[in-house]
Order: sequence, then structure tokens, then C-alpha cells
Amino acid sequence: FSGTLLQIPLDHVRPYAPPAAEEGGFDLPWPVNDVDGEGFAVELARLLQQRGWCVVQMFNAQKDEAVNEALELVDWRLPKRELEVQYLGYDNTTKYAELDPDDTSREPQDALAACDRALTILGDLLAPHLEDRFGFTLWGRHAGQVRVPTKKSEEQFLRPGSLTDADYEAGGKLYGHLEFLERRRLQALYAISNDGGMLHLYPGADSGLEPRTVQIPLSEGKLIVLMPDRFSYSYLPSGDQSVLLQTWFLTQAAVPDLSDRRVVELPAQQHKERVAVTTLHVRGGGNMHTAGECWNMWAAGTDCAKTVPTLRFDIDAYYTADGNGMLYTNHFSGIDEEILQAFDHNWFGIGLKEAEVMTPEQTQVLEVGYITLASAGFNRRSLRNEPIGVYLGDAGTDFKCVFSGPTQLSQIVAGKEINLEQYKGWQISVTASRLSYLMGMRGPCTSFDTACSSSLVAMGQAARSLVGALDDQGTPSANVAISRALVMGLCLDDGPSTFIGYCAAQMLATAGRSFTFDESANGFLRGE
Repeated sequence: FSGTLLQIPLDHVRPYAPPAAEEGGFDLPWPVNDVDGEGFAVELARLLQQRGWCVVQMFNAQKDEAVNEALELVDWRLPKRELEVQYLGYDNTTKYAELDPDDTSREPQDALAACDRALTILGDLLAPHLEDRFGFTLWGRHAGQVRVPTKKSEEQFLRPGSLTDADYEAGGKLYGHLEFLERRRLQALYAISNDGGMLHLYPGADSGLEPRTVQIPLSEGKLIVLMPDRFSYSYLPSGDQSVLLQTWFLTQAAVPDLSDRRVVELPAQQHKERVAVTTLHVRGGGNMHTAGECWNMWAAGTDCAKTVPTLRFDIDAYYTADGNGMLYTNHFSGIDEEILQAFDHNWFGIGLKEAEVMTPEQTQVLEVGYITLASAGFNRRSLRNEPIGVYLGDAGTDFKCVFSGPTQLSQIVAGKEINLEQYKGWQISVTASRLSYLMGMRGPCTSFDTACSSSLVAMGQAARSLVGALDDQGTPSANVAISRALVMGLCLDDGPSTFIGYCAAQMLATAGRSFTFDESANGFLRGE
């Protein structure tokens, strides 16, 4: 689309139907006048709404000049490696230089500025059609970034160091990065020059699109517009002098209205250092075995209630429908029995005799605790001697009734052998420390039993251990040097004793459901 302009009689002209974009063609040509611009913008917005991307064929008679100007730029950069994907895509092999913001009050001063002006015009054409289709309006655009291939020898000079603690502070690099991710709505990739190559688009899990990689062949003059909240990408050009110009179209920065009652001032103790939750794992009732499934359960308003299974205890021995028995409810929200009962003791290095008398609480702490640590990038080898604190909110277990003193005495009288591992099989202090012991971690191990608030207290104590004493607090006597903490909350309904106590106090719902914020509420449903 760059070359000599010819005048051809109309009867020698026929409409041109380009190949599909994924076959090397394009979806739309760049408009040549204002009349074409309106129709172009409407169709481009429609394609973005339908599939999240579009390929536009540009007309650039100054391509060679723009390439030369791009190669003469000197302020080349690479982002911090942890942030690179959001700016330069996966498998990046390019460096970038940032242009001055486009000054629309004057004509472009060179060929590269003319290419940048085209991206500004793109945003102006699209802006009137975005609010109705997508629910957002454009505030402006990011300064243009020119990308050319980088040499291996340049990596060590251009690549900044990894993120530091200062980058996480208010106003630090990470906060600016997160604001950018929140504001960006459209990305434009203008392939000014290349010898071919490929652009891969990867739909996100929440994009609502077919989970397949979109492969767009690259050629000179292709402008790819995509929605970064639906797609990530890889830009893989061919040729050692490929040039790409990119920008993002942004919404307005969020500025809080201080008169809005929803805007609150953080307490003083939250103005300084704060802790970050880096990974989490959940097990609960209703086949809820991951954090994502947990969120789906809450979002759908599911109660996960079911009848207490016989594998827990003989519910019929305690429950009567008329409420005259020890239990007036036979429902709870429980973890699946196959998950609760199965335990690979050999993997954890625990003998069969000891594993036989471990409560499900202890096995769940080992499994879920290790999965959480593994999600944070640790393994058995890297955990050894790692100063990670373990803080367990443990509401206790009815399982110890199985190993009570009278039970053991009756076993002795009957001449049965006593398993000496029974005591630590249900002891709360052992529950909190088993994972640290088996993995060789060196941080403190603490358990909390404050009934329903156990996990909240554990989380609060872990956060305080990480941050340290506040200005108005004395130095703690047990000052531990940890930078990470594993916090766990645990509640299992593994016996009838607590059920009986709650029913005696009329604490459980008679209908076997929790009716929160409803006048029919008369108790709660036990859950795990």
C-alpha cells in the first residue's frame, strides 16, 4: 500500500476483498477522509466488542523515513522483568524508546511523528462509540513507544534491577504500574516495518472468548487494535530492522471525592508498612477445593448444606425431627469425605502407626498448608531452614473424644495395645507445628483458639509479627525476624459433642440453614 498513485478508469476497477486477518489480510483499511472515518470507527468498535481485536491496513508513504528516524533514537529501555509482559508481551525480543507526547496543536515534524499522529486520530475516531458499547470513556493516550530488536549484549545494560521494597511503597513503581493496568482500555500496535513474523493473542480466562490462540501474520503497515483486559500477546517480528510503534488509550485516573461518605481515612497504624497476601488456598463444603471455587460459591449464593454423613458419626443416634433429641438439626456444610479421609502419609514421611491416629484436622493442615506454600513458589528443599512463621486459628476437634482417658483405660482393661501416638494425634499445639517440623522451617509456630474469631486473631498476629511494633507500642519480648508467614484457619465438624453443645445453647438454626439479615433467622449452620 505504498507506491505510485495511478488514475484508472472506473470500468477497469473492481472491489477488493482482502483475505482474513489470520490469513495475512486485514479487517479494515485506514480511512482516507472524514466521511470514511465515521463508518470506519463504527465497524472497528463493533469488531472490538465482538472479538476483542481488529487489524487495520495503514497507508504510509513515509515508511522508510520513519524507520530511519526510529533507528536513530538513543534513549532505549527495558522494563523491570516482573512487569515486562504487561508492556511488551510474552517472549519479548525488543527494546523501546518513548516519544514525546503528541502535540496536536501543530503538524507532525517528521515521519515518525506522523505515524504517532495516526494513533491519536485512531483514539479520536473511536472515542464517541466506546461508552455505549463498553461503558467507558477515553481520557487520553499513553506516549508512543517505538520498539526495535534488542541485542543479547544490551540486556545487562538496559534491564533495571528487580522490584525492591521501595517499589511497593505508596507512590512507588508498583503503584504506578497498577494504576496503568486499571486505566488502560485499548492497545494499538502499529507494525511500521518488518520482514514478516507473527503476533499471537492469548484470550484471558475471564474474557468470555473461545480459549484458542489467535495468530496474526505480521506485514508492513498492519495496525492491530486489541483490548488488553481480554488478551495478552506475543510480538514476534522477523528482520533485524523491524520497527513497531505502540500506545495505550486510557480512562481518567481515579480521583477520590473526599466528601463521599464511602471514602474513609485509614487508621494511623495502616499508614506505614503493610503486608501483602501473595497466595491462598481454600477447602470447604460443596466441592470447594480451591480459592476460585470458593469465590464461585459466594458469588452464586450457595449454602453447600447437606446431611451429616454416617462416616462422621451416627447422626440418627442423636437427631430427632421433633427436636426432643440431643440434636434438632442434622445438616452442616462439610468437606467431601474422600478429601477428608484420604492422606498420603508416606509423602510427608509419617509412619502408618502415627498416621492412623492423626485427626483429619492435622492431615488437612499438612495438605492445604503445603499447597499454599507451593503456590508461593516453595518446595520441600527450598522450605528447609526458611524463617516462615506459622499461625493457626484452630477451633478444636471432637476427635479427641475417641482418644480420651476413659477410652484408653477401657482399652487397657480389655488387654488392647495402646497407640502411644494418640496424644499428639489431636493436640492443638502439634497441629500448628507439624508442617514446620516436617518441612524444616525455622519460624515461630503459634495456635489460637478464640472460638469463631480464631483465624482472624491468627491473621492479626501474623501481620503484627511481619510489620513489628507500632510507634506507640513497646518492643515485644519475643521479637522474631520473619519476612513471611503462613496463616491458616481450621474448623472441622468431626464429632457429635460440639453439635450437642450448640443445640443445648439454641445456637444452631432449626431449619438447618443460616438466614442472615432475615427476620426468620434463629441460628447458624455449622460449616468446615
